[in-house]
Amino acid sequence: MTAFRDEAQLRAAIRDAGLQEMAGALLASARPAQLFLRRQRPDDALPTGASKMGGVPDWPPGRPWPTRLARPDAAAWAEQVRLRGARLQAYLQGRGLVPEPRLAVHDALLIDSFYRPFPLAFRAQLDLQALAELPGFDADLPRHGLLSLFEDLTGDGSGHETRLIWHDGPIAALQRRPVPEPIIALSDALQPGIPWSAMDQAEVLEPHPALTLPHRWLTASGWRDERLFQLLRRPSQQLLLPGEPGPGDGQVGWFADRLGGWPDPIQSDPESEMPEAPGAMAPGDDRIRHVFSWGGEHHGGTRLPNSQIGGDGTTHVMIPREALLARRFGAARGIYQSD
Repeated sequence: MTAFRDEAQLRAAIRDAGLQEMAGALLASARPAQLFLRRQRPDDALPTGASKMGGVPDWPPGRPWPTRLARPDAAAWAEQVRLRGARLQAYLQGRGLVPEPRLAVHDALLIDSFYRPFPLAFRAQLDLQALAELPGFDADLPRHGLLSLFEDLTGDGSGHETRLIWHDGPIAALQRRPVPEPIIALSDALQPGIPWSAMDQAEVLEPHPALTLPHRWLTASGWRDERLFQLLRRPSQQLLLPGEPGPGDGQVGWFADRLGGWPDPIQSDPESEMPEAPGAMAPGDDRIRHVFSWGGEHHGGTRLPNSQIGGDGTTHVMIPREALLARRFGAARGIYQSD
């Protein structure tokens, strides 16, 4: 998680890396962001619109739950699940083991989901009005309303089926919306030892201001400049954020979550994976913007459905800047990366 607490820390890191001749250009490309510390709290006790990962969403009354359509190529998706199940069964039988019956139940539910509309799983929500009043808020983002993120538990793990929804009305008018039963059934079939009914926590997102740099500086150098590598890919060499969470205060941790600014890629630049990306982008080219990133790890007991997709990597939610400024959040796309 590479970021800098403020301009003074960024200037010091540039100096320590021996990049004084690039200081002006690097500073000009920096963008503010908010990095989040997650603190686990009982979900039902949180106020309406609280910024959080997991839990139950706050949602406009009467508005349908986000749903994907039946897959036009459902038969091909179903065949992939059957082949995966057959490979697992052969692997286990070859070692004298018997697959758990729950896996067959999960696969049957998954296959059925391909042939019909299926609800998306709630991932996070962000109170933009509250966050906009704090340092580090990205000026391209709306300064009011609630930003909600959903993803398809039946997807391929690429993150592309992430859905970003902006509620621009008053947050006080939102209501808690129970999670649809098909999501719970799919989750419980995968991990019956941790049923949805036993999950009662959410992870509150506590913002910390930061400055971020585009990692395309590394791409532009052909990954040959060791000084840029030190600045952008070795976060242990600088203090990321002030203070550590105190002991005895619940489950607390950093999970690479950030709002606005530049993404912190694990692999290639997420901007280059967007269909709208131009062929070549200079380090400070912001025609593709980063909205939000979240890490796949979470604390036990948090209301996040069990899923076979993803892992402990990071999903970057990217959007063309013109769409962001026009508040067309349907143009956003998730890009999952892992080590």
